[in-house]
Amino acid sequence: MPPRFTQIDATDGAYKVIDHEHALIHKGILFSLCQSNPAIANNGEILYQFKTPADGTVDIHLKDLKVWLVDNPWEIELIEAPTVTDGTSQLTPINRNRKSSNTSQLTVYSDPTNISGGTVLGSCLAGGGSGIGQADSGGVDGFTLEYELMPSTDYVLRVKNTSGTVNPGSVQVFWYEAED
Repeated sequence: MPPRFTQIDATDGAYKVIDHEHALIHKGILFSLCQSNPAIANNGEILYQFKTPADGTVDIHLKDLKVWLVDNPWEIELIEAPTVTDGTSQLTPINRNRKSSNTSQLTVYSDPTNISGGTVLGSCLAGGGSGIGQADSGGVDGFTLEYELMPSTDYVLRVKNTSGTVNPGSVQVFWYEAED
């Protein structure tokens, strides 16, 4: 007997299968945010601050990160429970199911300050691209984080330009919110 969500295609009798992320979109519980900056100074950063809800009725799963970068290298860190001053602007997460009325329970700010301490959950160098001759080309990197975040905790995602020059950059973050 097939799983209860399996459907059969009427044309050819094949099982219809969707991946996990696609199912999360259909449920209306997959969210994303994107920040871009056309001129990030050397040692400049794109920063996200995540504040998880205190009640713990929703589990926040930080899922994927996509970065679009020019030139090398860029440092990426995810920091749990740092001392931090809330960012300057609260951002509005986008529900990837545009028909869903679900809103994210995660509070997200741009540009937090006074970041210190905490536990670095992940750290890596990401490469951008540089073209042949005088042309620059962008690098795109994406990877799955899949961290289930602690309730009532601050997290900071830092993407830092360490290339030595001013460069554009863009960061897109994906997460889903599962009820217990």
